[in-house]
Amino acid sequence: MGIKYFSAALLLLLLVQGCRLVQTAPEGGSIVSASGSYDCAEGQTCIIDMTAGRSFGETFTATPRSGYVFDGWKQDAGHFCGGKLGTCDVVMLDSLTGYETDLFLEAQFSADPDAVSDVTRYIYIATSSSDSNYFRDLDISFDSSTQYIFRINIDTGEAVEVDSNYSPSYARSTIYSYTVDDRYYIREEYSTQHNFTEYDPATLAYRSQIGVFEPLDDRCSAIVGNTSYFYRIEVDYDPFFGNSGGEFMKLDLFSGSGSGAGTQLPQNECYYNLGSSNGVLYDAIYLHDWDGSTSAFGFYQRDQSSGVAVPIAEFTQPDGDDYTEYGYSFHYDGNSIFMVREKTTGEIEIVRYRQGIDSLPQILYVSGSDLPAGFNPFYRDANDGYVVISDGEGFMLVFNANNGSAEYLDLGTDIYDMQFLHISD
Repeated sequence: MGIKYFSAALLLLLLVQGCRLVQTAPEGGSIVSASGSYDCAEGQTCIIDMTAGRSFGETFTATPRSGYVFDGWKQDAGHFCGGKLGTCDVVMLDSLTGYETDLFLEAQFSADPDAVSDVTRYIYIATSSSDSNYFRDLDISFDSSTQYIFRINIDTGEAVEVDSNYSPSYARSTIYSYTVDDRYYIREEYSTQHNFTEYDPATLAYRSQIGVFEPLDDRCSAIVGNTSYFYRIEVDYDPFFGNSGGEFMKLDLFSGSGSGAGTQLPQNECYYNLGSSNGVLYDAIYLHDWDGSTSAFGFYQRDQSSGVAVPIAEFTQPDGDDYTEYGYSFHYDGNSIFMVREKTTGEIEIVRYRQGIDSLPQILYVSGSDLPAGFNPFYRDANDGYVVISDGEGFMLVFNANNGSAEYLDLGTDIYDMQFLHISD
């Protein structure tokens, strides 16, 4: 017997070759087997192939992750333990395992409305003191000609300086923040060199630094593990289809051997939605009719050796609303792809697509009276199920996709080039 992992789409292509148990662990928790041989991780569909003529017995437990509760095993035809809330004992006699059929075990989880937050939520912002509104309500002083990066605890309002372009390690430069998979980086750039520095996100202790001697295209740049992927632009990009001429580059960071121009990959095209999550490099494209009647989505996984875009999902669906042509962005978080888009009437939508779970992108949030008139979603980021949107004027929307709640905050400072990080205590 063995356990295999497949996406929901691939399940439809499999040939039934005997009795199988199909486990589904949706977002919110996992399925754990008593023997440890048949565990199924969150967001996975797992198949147990049974040996014909040999009995099978196992006890399964649905384990919700923090912030979720177990709502029972799904009740449907061919499903074990339907409607039961406890453990599920699956027993198949040897006379039954030879039949070519699929049986199912599916856990059901939902957000716990009484869950107490055990996380610290930070944003990192790049500042320039030329704007008098920076830290208008916070007791912060800084040099008038220096650009800084500050970390702000959005729950307490505490602001801490992380770095500046007067740091002893750098020449005068422009600085940017990156948060990827609970790791925190700063990139400082000046005429011919980009320096990446990694810090411990909880303590802000310095970890390591490397020089990158090529300019990066901010519109097409991502970090996966210790590797930077970016486009070195050679011709103008196409504003309608998001493609550009140039070179797709790969550069190893923090290894002691990554300085220089990097390695060119065969793929030389960018959709301008490059990003990463859980060690996977993603890209996306979004097109809609001028009258707002339909939208076309393309979600892709980029091969990290070649840069080639391998489709995850491609589909067209009716919109029924008109959206601004460039008012959208994609953000990658676990197995979820979030898109923030703006309607021509001013409402903001948050859309989510979960690999292996959703057949189509789902609209999770549409702004209403909770946002003031004129709020523009200029700066966006996502981490651990949170989507954070700022208008640059000090106001911020924090949407929790785990339970559907939304908060509207005024942090007392202008917020530009925002990055979000959600750290467990």
